[in-house]
Amino acid sequence: MVKTFDCPKCGAPVSYEKDVIGANLTAHCSYCNSSLSVPDEISGRPAQIVSQVSIDLRNTVSGGKATKWILLIVLIPVFGIVIGAIAMGGFLAPLIKSSLSLGDSRVSPATRTASTKPRDKANAFATETLNFGSEGIGPGMFKDARSIAIDASGKIYVGEYSGGRIQVFDPAGKFITQWSVDPKMPLRGLAADRKGIVYVVQGGKITRHEGETGKLVGQVEYAGGDDFDDVSMSPDGGFVAAWYSNRDDVVRFNSAGAVTQTIRAAISSTSGDSELNTRVAIDGLGNIMRWVASTMRFSSLAQTASS
Repeated sequence: MVKTFDCPKCGAPVSYEKDVIGANLTAHCSYCNSSLSVPDEISGRPAQIVSQVSIDLRNTVSGGKATKWILLIVLIPVFGIVIGAIAMGGFLAPLIKSSLSLGDSRVSPATRTASTKPRDKANAFATETLNFGSEGIGPGMFKDARSIAIDASGKIYVGEYSGGRIQVFDPAGKFITQWSVDPKMPLRGLAADRKGIVYVVQGGKITRHEGETGKLVGQVEYAGGDDFDDVSMSPDGGFVAAWYSNRDDVVRFNSAGAVTQTIRAAISSTSGDSELNTRVAIDGLGNIMRWVASTMRFSSLAQTASS
């Protein structure tokens, strides 16, 4: 017969089944993972957490004296091991300290200085100026962030590849707000213009949103169809997008969303292989840069139109 009682730890219902002799001794709460002793209806004992159940060893089959002797026999070796460990620790500590000091003294001052010397910033690829966030799902935390954009006011937009969440931070990395786009489609690209409009690439489409609220304000129209894979803003207020539909093109738009340049087969025309995962960027002079993920190649494209 199946019976149910409330878990004394979390209050969740716990079911158990009586056997032919009586109630089973223990049950398991699937909500808080506690091991429980089932209630005894005859004696009126309620359900208890097993780790908190007190066991009376005074009335065992062998009698109270026999139990005390058994406990004493078990505990004596344990006490011996603990005392021995403490004694050995006190004896070995000076030796370990002396050994560490000796090893440190063998390292020359020049070597120690070099190991702690900060990296030469002049030879580094870039210098870190801001670091914020941590792993997680709360505000200011990231789970699968792969896209980032910055508008003219310095606001930072970070997009999660899965789930469609976009978080907004101030220039110092302080969380401001967050909003979401289509949670079912991967977020492939993200860009922001000088007016705080955020461009989002999802499902082959490029949509425009208010950066502070996420409100949809428009979609980029292209005669070739909705097959975009990435987007990047240009200094003149326009933007460049990676497009693929049986051919890996790079398309340049002006600030009004009109096409001004198409670089046909931008990757396959030079590498001989078609590319399904292209990333684009624009430098301060308006030169288009492409990133080919499969070959780990980053190269510049000419600005001459070839539409």
